[in-house]
Amino acid sequence: MIHRRGVHFDTVLYDDVAYRFKPAPDFKVQSLTDQESGTLERVIEELGSLNTTQVVKKMHKETAYQNTGKNQVISYDLAKTLSID
Repeated sequence: MIHRRGVHFDTVLYDDVAYRFKPAPDFKVQSLTDQESGTLERVIEELGSLNTTQVVKKMHKETAYQNTGKNQVISYDLAKTLSID
């Protein structure tokens, strides 16, 4: 993901290298569909109260993460296996 054009991030060192993604300086949300808004709301409900370490630990328990090689892109097809409803 970090190699995609237009992706802005900071490199952060925890126990390993991590990336903190951020919007492009000129990014403006034009509009979101009801489905996109709903998805964001569900993610916020599920993860909004967690700190970075807690989110990372939760992510590393996901089948999609465990079945993807290190530094490989996780397939969107695996989204259906996520623990978030």
